[in-house]
This record gives sequence, structure tokens and C-alpha cells, in this order.
Amino acid sequence: RQGHNIMGMVVLLLVCATAVVPRRMTAPRHGVSWPTVTVYPPNTPAPPLSLPTVRGSFSPTPGRPVIFNALDRASGFSMSLWSAAESIDSMITKLQSLEADMVFLQWERAEPSLLLDTVEHRMLSLGYSPERRAELVRKLHFVTSAIEDLAAGWVVQLLRSWSTSCDRIAVHANGTSVLIPRLDAWYDWLGWSFDPSGVFGNQTVEVAHRAVGGCVPKQPGEQSLTGRILLVRDSELCTAFAKAEVAASLNASGLVVMASYASSPLEALNCVKNECTRSAQPAIPVSM
Repeated sequence: RQGHNIMGMVVLLLVCATAVVPRRMTAPRHGVSWPTVTVYPPNTPAPPLSLPTVRGSFSPTPGRPVIFNALDRASGFSMSLWSAAESIDSMITKLQSLEADMVFLQWERAEPSLLLDTVEHRMLSLGYSPERRAELVRKLHFVTSAIEDLAAGWVVQLLRSWSTSCDRIAVHANGTSVLIPRLDAWYDWLGWSFDPSGVFGNQTVEVAHRAVGGCVPKQPGEQSLTGRILLVRDSELCTAFAKAEVAASLNASGLVVMASYASSPLEALNCVKNECTRSAQPAIPVSM
């Protein structure tokens, strides 16, 4: 979805990958030639497996389930799972009763111990004893090689068999282009019918920017944004719900909230308290 801001200075292309297009099966990463995908239906016996992890080699215990999680740094959703404390805390809570091993992989070549440090930091914040932390960490296995570099090719094939889409924003300005991750708002308050990829597909839509920001209500005489997407900066002056209400009052086709800083993690924008029970909800797609 391509457009200009109202000052005519920046060109944006908001790329929405449709859910029916599998990302992992469409193109190799880092120039790797993928082997033919082998589908593993449920209850298929797993071939032998040995993975390099931060605590040495890991091989599954016969009869014990293994859960694989692959971090994709190009995916706003995947990255948000590791930047949101409530997400990690939820995993830790469920880990206590989980009789299985969890294997964490990364599509990109990155330091896996940082993920382990994140989990241990949250355990400390939750007040877990050293003994309890050690007990839970024994169930976690952080692989040191990127997925493409793994000798266990069937793991790559398994992950590719269960492919996903990746929604991103492509920004074109001053002759340069950059792809940045996008994270859609929670659908509890917007409804699945307002999934941006489903609403816009591959349409071209103009992008508009308000000089007064996204928290100031519609001003007298302010022009309608019919057919355009409102682009605002993240701000603590108002909630995501309030920003969406402003965009809806301007008749915008959607709302994109920019993170305050390049290093700021993406957040799953949501309603707050009584906003969630209002009968009139902002009926537009919202993404960060």
C-alpha cells in the first residue's frame, strides 16, 4: 500500500503478506538452497536428533515430547514474544507443569545466550529460588547454530512444513528502501474482520500524517482522511484505543503507530479497562 505524507516528503509502502502465502516456502534465506519439503504428519516417528546448545549437545529423551520455537527477527510478532515481560512470564508459569523439553532456534545467526539471559532475568523478577530456576532451565535448550546451518535437515523441513506469513512495512525515501517489522493490534477490541492484510491485501493506499499527533481530537474544519491510512507516533499521552478513535473520527481507512525509537520493542496494541467493554469500537485496522 503505497502513499505520501501530506507534506509530500516521504513515500511509504506498507507490505501486507496475505495469510495464504507461506513465507518459509517461497524463497531461501541467505542464499541457501532448500531441499524438497517433506511433510511430517502427526505421529510420524522422528529421526535421530542432536542439536548444539548453550549447555552442550541436546538429544531428545525417547517418549518425552519436544516443543520447537523458532525466533524470526523479521517478524514483529515473533520478536514481541521476547520483548514483552507478560509473554515470557506466561511461558515460565506454564513451564512448571510442562513435562516436555522446549528447544529454541533462530532463523538468523545471533547469540542464543541472550534469550536464556532474558528468561533467567524474568525468573529472578518473579522471585524464583536458585533451585527452582535451575529445575526449570533444564527443560530449556537454546540452539547455538542458525536454522540453516543445522545438520539435522529434518528439523528445517519440519519448520518449513508449518509455514507462516510475515507482515512488514517497506519504507521508500530519498532513493533508499528498508523493510521493518509490523505487529498488528489485538483483535479482542477490533475484531478479526479488521486484520490489515485481509482488509487491504495488495491495494495502494495513501498515507497521511497529522502535525498535531494522534491524541488530539479532530479539529474544526480538519479535512477527512477518507481512503488514507493515518500515520502517528507512539505516545503515552493517550491509549492505542484513543488513537484509533481519532483516526476513525477522521474517516481514515486504518492506523499505523510508529515506535518512539528504533530500539523500542513493538507492542500488541490493546484496549485498556473500560475501553474494552464499549459498545462502539473503532472499526478500522490498527498496526504498530
